[in-house]
Amino acid sequence: MRRGVPKKFESLPDAVKRLESEGFTRKRAQRNICDMLNDRRFLKRLLERETPGGVIVRPQHVRRLVGVSSPDDIDWKPSSLKRPLLDGRGKRLVKIEIQVSDVTWYLEGGDLSASTKPTGGEETGAIKALASHLSKNKNMKFGDAEAWCASQGYELTGKGFRYRVWPKAREAVDLEPRAPPGRKPKSLPPE
Repeated sequence: MRRGVPKKFESLPDAVKRLESEGFTRKRAQRNICDMLNDRRFLKRLLERETPGGVIVRPQHVRRLVGVSSPDDIDWKPSSLKRPLLDGRGKRLVKIEIQVSDVTWYLEGGDLSASTKPTGGEETGAIKALASHLSKNKNMKFGDAEAWCASQGYELTGKGFRYRVWPKAREAVDLEPRAPPGRKPKSLPPE
């Protein structure tokens, strides 16, 4: 964009509605918005407050918003994070917006499509999100992990999940790529 031209931003729910109008399901639209929040190519605007009831301070423009690994991390109605983000200066994040022209470019540039054909980027995003989830639940079973990825809006092939996503996500949290076969041994009673 040229200097001097004001940038237009839209809230996360508005961006989801725009993607839905292009043929996306709600879950897939939310998943793609999460991917955009993590992608450095797209400009985000954060609105913060000094105190819970205070005035909104000057907006901060950022390229990457960390801590958003799945749509469950976002409170979609107010366009913010579910857990309050408090920075070192005592300001609290109240709203996240995405630049309108970035969403348009993302749609028209072919990086974002309503088609359900999985891509390498989809698998990479699923690996990162599943690794984050596995770090909290290391005993998760294969079928549960596959269902969780589907519930988060990742559309993966069976082979893609089995041979790429599942092993790489397990390795990312220091587990063996494949769990040992068979039933887990029962613990011995105390003597």
